[in-house]
Amino acid sequence: MFELEEMAADDGLALEKGECDADSALHRMLKKTLWKADHGGSTVVRGWFIATNQLDQTGFPPPLLKSRVMRVAVVVARHYKGDPDTYGVLLTAELQGDSIDPIDNR
Repeated sequence: MFELEEMAADDGLALEKGECDADSALHRMLKKTLWKADHGGSTVVRGWFIATNQLDQTGFPPPLLKSRVMRVAVVVARHYKGDPDTYGVLLTAELQGDSIDPIDNR
């Protein structure tokens, strides 16, 4: 979903600059992901926000690890909340399934 990541880059930048909070940035990115999603199949769009100071060791949410078919978009905000050592990771995915499937974020 490279084109989505390009579209969502402004959400990461707004988060980085403190123009919005993580929830708002993720909501904006989820709307863009839903707009780009394949509406012909049985898919669901989900999103996560992860604040980390070790970007290279950031894990993926369990639903992504369990899915065989997915489309993922990732946007990273540097200097989250003004901290030069913290990154804000916005992650959205179009996953196979139904919106009434249980959500497991652990």
